[in-house]
Amino acid sequence: MNLSRNKILYYSDLLATGVYYLILFLFLVFLAFIASSYFFPEALAPVTLNNPFNPGYGTVGLQLHPGVKKVPENTFQLQDLNGAMLAWMIIRQAFFVWITILIIKRVKKVIASVEELKTFYQENIEHFKQIAKLAFVGFTFSCFNFSYIDGDFSFRLKIIWGPLILSMLCLLLTEIFKEGKQLLEDKNSII
Repeated sequence: MNLSRNKILYYSDLLATGVYYLILFLFLVFLAFIASSYFFPEALAPVTLNNPFNPGYGTVGLQLHPGVKKVPENTFQLQDLNGAMLAWMIIRQAFFVWITILIIKRVKKVIASVEELKTFYQENIEHFKQIAKLAFVGFTFSCFNFSYIDGDFSFRLKIIWGPLILSMLCLLLTEIFKEGKQLLEDKNSII
């Protein structure tokens, strides 16, 4: 195997592992922030949530506003949210973390099989199919969000292209790997 190819696979695996742990760490920080805001509401008053109920894939943005008396528009303090909205925000973020972790685990399995020179095997085809399904589920749930704050219900829709494009690319890779598997089987049958 080519040395540069080994480096690419090594760094790809390292990057996937780093993203995996970074996502878990940021989610735990998010949960710690929510928990500590109830124990120390005055200390965390300058921290706001930036558009926590907009559609999108990913985590809620936190903003620090030191010395500001009025919260900027489209931002919320945790004290402004009722229990149901807080629970929805946590569940939504946990869902996206879970989907992302499952995708990363599949990507790491593909990298490991390519390192073992088992590129065009049925397992990789299945991994790409699963990544496509997970990305599509992530796309579906990232396209909407809702909120109910102070008696005001809001439902928002928006097309989030990233997960949809990932899903389509993985379906394309599924077909490419199927073709590669067929060519490999034809080559082996000739020999």
